[in-house]
Amino acid sequence: MSTLFASQAAQAGVKINVEVQSTSTYYTTAGGFLSRQVGVDAFQTFPSLTYAYRQNYAPTASIGETHWGESHAAASKLLARAIGETNTTTATELWLEVQKLQYSQGGNLIWGAANYTDGTSPEVRGLKTTRRVAYLNLFNFNAGWLATA
Repeated sequence: MSTLFASQAAQAGVKINVEVQSTSTYYTTAGGFLSRQVGVDAFQTFPSLTYAYRQNYAPTASIGETHWGESHAAASKLLARAIGETNTTTATELWLEVQKLQYSQGGNLIWGAANYTDGTSPEVRGLKTTRRVAYLNLFNFNAGWLATA
């Protein structure tokens, strides 16, 4: 992916140096994880915006590769408000603002998206596909059961 991306960027006049690292060290501190300027990662669909932002974008994120929010006090405050809001309408408005801010200040470059397929055995009941990508039944597997013969 990195080589293809660098090749395509070169066609636009942008030079990218690709440094190949062993997969055993790439995601370690010694390998530069969370300190390199640009990195490559792959994510699955998240069950919620709260989960995605707490894991990837908040200043305290465990995988804050883009470092978004670390130097943006307004972003941190807005994110905290969105996470804590209990009114659905207000929460929707706050999350829209969070996403706009992250889009304008953030460091993600989405180079591709995978198609997903939900699948179960004919004996599985109570689960349904959803409009969101991946994660059958929006993670609510408690609603499912196995049919008995």
